Amino acid sequence: MGREILLSLLITLLATFITWIASQILLHVRKRFIQKTQLKQWDSVLNGQAKKIWDELEHIWRSSQADAVADLQKFQKFLEPLSGEQLRGIPVLCSLIRIGEENILILPSFDSTGESPEDIEGIGRTGIMLELIGIHLPYARIMGLEPAEVIDAVPELLKYFKYHTSQYKLLVSDMAFLTLDKDGLRIVPLRGEKVAFAWDLARHIFRLSQLEYKRGLHRCPGEPRDLLCNIFKTIRISDLSPIYGDIFRTAGYHTIDRVFVIKRLVDDYQEPIIRLIDKSEKLLLFKKSLRVPLKHGSEFWRTIDFKSFEKNIDIICFYAKKSILSLPIYEITYRWPTLTVPLFVYQNIASLIKNPKTIATESKRDIHILKGISQHNALVLDRISTASNIAFVARSHEKLLRDPAFWKALMVATKNRKVQALFVLLDPDEADKNPVLQITYSDKWKGFLAEEIKSNLQAITRLAKIIPNLELKTYLTKTDPLFRVTLINDSLLIFAGYQHGVRTNEMTRFFKITADDDERILYAFKRYLEKVVEQASPPKS
Repeated sequence: MGREILLSLLITLLATFITWIASQILLHVRKRFIQKTQLKQWDSVLNGQAKKIWDELEHIWRSSQADAVADLQKFQKFLEPLSGEQLRGIPVLCSLIRIGEENILILPSFDSTGESPEDIEGIGRTGIMLELIGIHLPYARIMGLEPAEVIDAVPELLKYFKYHTSQYKLLVSDMAFLTLDKDGLRIVPLRGEKVAFAWDLARHIFRLSQLEYKRGLHRCPGEPRDLLCNIFKTIRISDLSPIYGDIFRTAGYHTIDRVFVIKRLVDDYQEPIIRLIDKSEKLLLFKKSLRVPLKHGSEFWRTIDFKSFEKNIDIICFYAKKSILSLPIYEITYRWPTLTVPLFVYQNIASLIKNPKTIATESKRDIHILKGISQHNALVLDRISTASNIAFVARSHEKLLRDPAFWKALMVATKNRKVQALFVLLDPDEADKNPVLQITYSDKWKGFLAEEIKSNLQAITRLAKIIPNLELKTYLTKTDPLFRVTLINDSLLIFAGYQHGVRTNEMTRFFKITADDDERILYAFKRYLEKVVEQASPPKS
């Protein structure tokens, strides 16, 4: 028995040694190949001011993450390649998600438009990334809060990362290094990738906590910047770890299996459109996407030595031409007229990334049926601009209320006129007692639905005080509603039945009825709404 154990140990040690030797040979071959290409080191594209900005960020990150001391000591320098060698290539704005056995690279499009031609802030990679990996943050819980209250609310948001179980894993959140070897392109994360994501998440939370966020507000000195830094200090790196895949895999060099270029246009809303890029366009589109830093608003990207940067791009695309042309590259275009993009748009983009085959022609849509909660929310946001009264019946309204775009649209609508709003929610005390609901929300933590309803009640009450000309009525029903109902201006009805054990999602079919369609159905649901309100009670103050 002892001999067998010893033999097994020797075999393990031998295998480890062989693996190490192979990795060293691979690194040597890779290094020799890249040297031949005359690629410059990634940090040669940075001037002194860029490095100063990085050093300042690193100081913030290092001083703020007390719970990650071991990681900080291991990483030492956050803004270096994870590979641990003098990498040649470029820093690139991107996200990298592992879906099954594929690495999906998400790039912003150079042709995207923002509030100004020079800046494309608001493309929404963070929102898309969170949707892809299954993190649905309840933003209404932080909107309209005082700075200190926002800080106190952050740990509640981090619960959604702690309980993450999705098969989709994050490898790169916001920025990485693009290099190549003889087999093609490689993405290398930052040493401090998880810390960088905490910073990106802090910016995301900051932006969506502000009812009247303006482009670049998070960069303004004083209270805005202080709030951003304090949000970051509240985020524990250990809470984010469950969403990550193995970023150390293959010594930090990650292959690319598919590329999705996201193009945002400031225009009237249309559902996102996906197209598979033809071989003749691939190289140009990929190359342009690498040049997005030219249009980025941050001080860091504006201090790059673009002569060296562009030269490295040319070399990478020349040597990796075959690899780029063999990649499936898609462009997803979406349109929204304002800076705050609704969450359902990101949800639709995530669906297209997961299943690009949905490019297939869609059958002619029934004008009376809305497919999924995203189409419901899109119609609500469209009609709010002309609404004078709106009424909602649902268990928690989470999928609508958590969306900052809903509250911002309501704020715009009420600037010059009064809007009456009615919300009927399930009584949170009843939510935990209902056995059907216990089954429906069995994948969530105990008390999830009751907590969600209470938080939404608080958000409705808080935001109604901030939004001008909004007259609000809220009721709690002790009976699980039969229907999820939306009524706008007493003339547009949207409804869906609650199915046993099923939550409202993208498979839910909503029926859309107007007075011109069938006044009897409209009248019946008005009566249903009245009955629900009669049997409900205002929340206790």
